[in-house]
Amino acid sequence: MIRTKQLTGLLTSRSRSLAFALSIIIIYAFFSVMIYSSNMDGNYSIERTWFPMLGDIEPQAIKVSPKFHIKYQSNGFDRVRPNRIKKGVRYLREVKAEHLIERFRQIGNDVEKIPLYIDEAYEFNLKQYQECRGKFQNFITNNNPRNIMVEVIAIPKIINNQWAGGYALSNAIDVKCTIVVVNGLLDNPSTSDLREFKDYVRWEIGNLLAFRFGVKPKKLDEEWGDFIPCSRRQP
Repeated sequence: MIRTKQLTGLLTSRSRSLAFALSIIIIYAFFSVMIYSSNMDGNYSIERTWFPMLGDIEPQAIKVSPKFHIKYQSNGFDRVRPNRIKKGVRYLREVKAEHLIERFRQIGNDVEKIPLYIDEAYEFNLKQYQECRGKFQNFITNNNPRNIMVEVIAIPKIINNQWAGGYALSNAIDVKCTIVVVNGLLDNPSTSDLREFKDYVRWEIGNLLAFRFGVKPKKLDEEWGDFIPCSRRQP
């Protein structure tokens, strides 16, 4: 009886140790899957989600756009980077998004137009306010574009728990816009598309002007962007 009891105790001890070890393995596997999933859907890991299509930032001296004298930090993206274009093309082939290659090459070879894109973005929003007349026209007439600062960035950033290819800071001075990004790649590479600086900057300068006008959006659908301002919810 004693021997049987001791043997039973030994088996019970080993069973408990085995169960404990197994539970540790299951917990580790579970969190490994969760971390991997989080990385894949882009909630935590930039590196797993966004490829810097035209390379990394190379800070430069601050420049100004030719027409409205808007300050901008190009981070070196206003210079054509042939090697980075080649790497970007190779990346698009690897992720089965070959349909984007020609447009990407065009974007990469047109980066010297960045200061023109900034002026065009401001002028677009300027005309929107002028068309609304009244207080909108008065506001934009008195607005000084020279105290706007645009920065070109390499990849989107997380803003308010969401990925943002462009964003305007609530200080109503700074705008940050990605040079180019592949959008929708994780959903379906064959239907993915490119979003580029000139589109981001037009939208975000619109948001910056809205901040100056007194708008305080709490949700994405409350942003004014490049909509005609008198058609949006007023502050």
